[in-house]
Amino acid sequence: MTTRAYRLISDDYDEPTIGDVLPKSNVWDGDEETDEELPGTCAFATRAAVDEYAQWSHGWIVEIEGEQVATGDLPYEVIIADAVVVAVETK
Repeated sequence: MTTRAYRLISDDYDEPTIGDVLPKSNVWDGDEETDEELPGTCAFATRAAVDEYAQWSHGWIVEIEGEQVATGDLPYEVIIADAVVVAVETK
């Protein structure tokens, strides 16, 4: 089943475009990123959740679409396999 979710992409990266396939996210150990990949891209199930998470960040809020394959550790966090960007908004 296709799921839509929201993700912040930092302005440290190139501007995303509609149709981009996002890479898989990595597992974090506290504040340290590991080399272990998740089965998809981390995102938030609601726009309100990504807005709260990203309130002090700069970049783009992207709406993505794909199959939800897991949930994350944060409230409303989901893991989306083969996540495709369907909308982009500058934050």
